[in-house]
Amino acid sequence: MSHSTAGSFSYRRGSGVPTERFPFQDWSPMDRWARTLVIAFSMWAWSAAAQAQGRSGIAVKATGVVKMRPDVLELEGHVSGNAELAGDAITKYRSNRQRAVEAIEALQIPSLKIQAGRIDITAQMDQAAIQAMQRGMPATVSASRPLNVAEPLSIRIDGIDALTNEQIIEMLVKIVDAGKDAGVTLGAKDSPTYNPYTGGYNTSGSAMARFRLSDVESARQKAFEEAMKNAQRQGERLATLSGLKLGKVRAITESPSTPQPQQQVNVVYGFMPPNSEKEAELYTSSSLQEISVSAAIDVEFEVQP
Repeated sequence: MSHSTAGSFSYRRGSGVPTERFPFQDWSPMDRWARTLVIAFSMWAWSAAAQAQGRSGIAVKATGVVKMRPDVLELEGHVSGNAELAGDAITKYRSNRQRAVEAIEALQIPSLKIQAGRIDITAQMDQAAIQAMQRGMPATVSASRPLNVAEPLSIRIDGIDALTNEQIIEMLVKIVDAGKDAGVTLGAKDSPTYNPYTGGYNTSGSAMARFRLSDVESARQKAFEEAMKNAQRQGERLATLSGLKLGKVRAITESPSTPQPQQQVNVVYGFMPPNSEKEAELYTSSSLQEISVSAAIDVEFEVQP
């Protein structure tokens, strides 16, 4: 039988040699479980506090805008041929198309390209059917309705950013005059709108030419770089006001101008490429002027004391 003392030692019977005894050996199972929870909670709280302190930083929203001179000029034209007989309509269409292409190519404008489009074949309504519809009467379908064969032609000229405005206007006038002489209808088709006050249709003039950027991705890259510079300046300003030093970039989130999910990026310039066709339409103008390309980002910086 061993006799415990008030200290942390006990004696074995017959040996007289003290044996070391730790306090927790006298704890009950309930005490050990409770004290273990206290220690675990303390360690978790310390870890959370350290993590929160390590993630403290400055978050800013910045935008960048660059203005680019358009480098592509586009014109839309239409050639057609109509006749009562299908063979005659196709012959007229081919003749008109060849004459139009030869007249425009004869201008010898560098980098000018003519791109063909779809071919539409429709049956036109005769004058009697049109008058019947205007009076609210059913139109009588005639077996001898004229047949119309039409095709849109897209005229594209690259590299206009190297020309002056006067040179671009002179070139545009030459193309328009040559197209009219060859029977080409330039410009998008008018879309009449119904006027309920007059009971008629209003037509507004459509843009004849379009000016656009050929490399939208490079323009957006420059806009992002400008946005990053603005974010850096904002972060340094806020850090100075707080008595801190601005650290490295922790994360960047792109804030697109069009409604779509935000894209998280892990590196400064690793932005997502644009949707080529849809984004190209966003950076198209009917006026000869600089085109603005913008980008918005959310940047989170680390801070140092």
